[in-house]
Amino acid sequence: MAVTRDVALSPAAKSDLGEVRSRLDEALVTLVAAALPGGREVARSVGEAITAVYEVLAAPGDGQWVQSTFARALSATRTALARLQEDPAEPSSAHERARDLVASALQGLNAVPALRAEGFEAPRQSPGVLRASLDEPVSLDATRGLVVPMVPMPAAPEAPSPPPPDPPPPPAITSLSELEEFAAASRARLEAMEAASEARPSLAPPPPPAVPIDLPGRAAALVFGVAIPPEQVLFERARTCLEDLGMFGLLRRPMSGSSWRAAARTEQRLLRRVDALVACGDGVVPGLVAMLEERPLPDPELTWAVVFFFLSLRGSDTLDAALRIARASLSQDAAVALSVADAFAHAPHPMLDEALRGWLTAPEPARRAVALDALSRRYALLASQWDVAAREALSLDDEPALRAASRALARVQGDVDPSLALALLRHPLPAVARPAIEGRIARGQRDGAWRALELTEGVDGGFAGAVRYVALAGTRLSKAALIADAGRGGSLALLDALGWYGDVDFVDDLIGALSFDDAATKALAVGALERITGAMLTDDAPEGIDPTLPWPRPEGFVPMAVAEPCVSMEAWRRWWSRVGGGAPAGQRLRWGRPWSPMDNVTEMDSDDAAPDVRRMAWLELCARTGGSIAFDPEDWVSRQERAVSAWRSYVSSPRVAAMAGRWPSAMLEG
Repeated sequence: MAVTRDVALSPAAKSDLGEVRSRLDEALVTLVAAALPGGREVARSVGEAITAVYEVLAAPGDGQWVQSTFARALSATRTALARLQEDPAEPSSAHERARDLVASALQGLNAVPALRAEGFEAPRQSPGVLRASLDEPVSLDATRGLVVPMVPMPAAPEAPSPPPPDPPPPPAITSLSELEEFAAASRARLEAMEAASEARPSLAPPPPPAVPIDLPGRAAALVFGVAIPPEQVLFERARTCLEDLGMFGLLRRPMSGSSWRAAARTEQRLLRRVDALVACGDGVVPGLVAMLEERPLPDPELTWAVVFFFLSLRGSDTLDAALRIARASLSQDAAVALSVADAFAHAPHPMLDEALRGWLTAPEPARRAVALDALSRRYALLASQWDVAAREALSLDDEPALRAASRALARVQGDVDPSLALALLRHPLPAVARPAIEGRIARGQRDGAWRALELTEGVDGGFAGAVRYVALAGTRLSKAALIADAGRGGSLALLDALGWYGDVDFVDDLIGALSFDDAATKALAVGALERITGAMLTDDAPEGIDPTLPWPRPEGFVPMAVAEPCVSMEAWRRWWSRVGGGAPAGQRLRWGRPWSPMDNVTEMDSDDAAPDVRRMAWLELCARTGGSIAFDPEDWVSRQERAVSAWRSYVSSPRVAAMAGRWPSAMLEG
């Protein structure tokens, strides 16, 4: 077949070649589940075929070279198909599917007319300056070769050992002479066995081989050691960088008790590892993928590192490599799926959004859930796409996809179908209902807050933490719902909610909760008391760390973080009986003074605030001020700082500042 590069492909030919690549990719991932004895050799042939297709698409215009490369793709595909057609006695469904996909790809290759390079982003081949990554991930346009398609393949199952042969039957004996001959032969065999067991092997070492001795070389080896090949040195450095990359990907995630700004240093170290891996060259890439095969158990951090690294490099081949490895890893473990979604969420590849949109309708539930999570966290999930995915998840009762659809509500672009959102709000699983309530509040939709109020008033405020969202979004009239929930016995969520609501009428109830022996109850009650009063009581300072501070606290007061707050009911009663009479009547308090929207910005900006607290402060701003500035406590530090700065400017407006001391609500008023 004549293949030239002087003319462009027709649209049909471009589609054909893209379909061939998709089928080969699908076959490569399917081979992981097939677990064939020669699976790695088949995968190598399929990878060679994909590489050849890449090279055809990326070729600079040499028709003869393209023709030979295309022939190589055909040859590798035929080799893979021939190996797959060596059927075992009972081929698995994965084996049969891989065979059918490769056969279909071969048929497609034979049907492709003239080739061109449109629709495929090839890696850069001209030298250029690669700038260091700073603050946030960037897509690196590095000078490199094509990435060889690979997937981490499990070890081939060992073939069962053949059973030992049955011992020969003794000869038939019909006379005395035959019996004597048989006995003599048996004695001879026994004596030979005894002689063999008594023979001792020589302990003398074998003579050295007769080879010339390189005395200068031996001397150098004794002094300096054996020289390690440069390729091995480079790979070991790349291995260390990749393991560090996975570790830093885990360490950058926010944790209670640590400063969120401290993650900036971890993030910069992470980006340096990406730059270092690029500097090691593309020769180390096959070994990096093979590292996933060496792990005896699924390794979420290393999977995150491999996927994130590929998606830090521009090019269609790196995008395919990341998607391929992600697909092969999703079935291993739930933690691996979370790591893949996190890597997708932060990766800078410019073509990733469109690729993940194709996953929204994938047959595998894990792929659909990962796509929903990643696209929403990238703020690239359109409302129409969410509608289709949520409707499918509800019809199948697909719990992972339902949870992902609920989490996506806070970041979806556009207005979703309200009936689908309502179905998630009313879902019986708290893991589905809670993020749905949060998401609708974050997007300024009333149905989330009203569902929380409905649960708190008549069902159970502890379900999905509903009572917390009533406290964040409720008006002065919502106090009745909190009282009703307390009358039913309440929950731990109610204690936290009372602190956010900020009504001094609940202080006595919170002090009473300190009579319980449960440590979690005491901790939440004290946290709520401190949020309302700003008392800063400790066992060593039962009158407060600074007894000279007036109460109510002055405007702008922000309490110090108390490592071990006082949990003594008697100490709190004494303190409140002394100062409680001066509490401002009818005002909403935060830290011992009238609440202000700027208090939420202060808490979002605080190094001491836990990730959940910062998120709650953001949701309260959305609910009470009507603001819609995106904020994610798991985002890169520089992006979080920009979001906090934008909120600070927003709440400084006279309209928002005038809300101080009240219970304004953009959700439950009217």
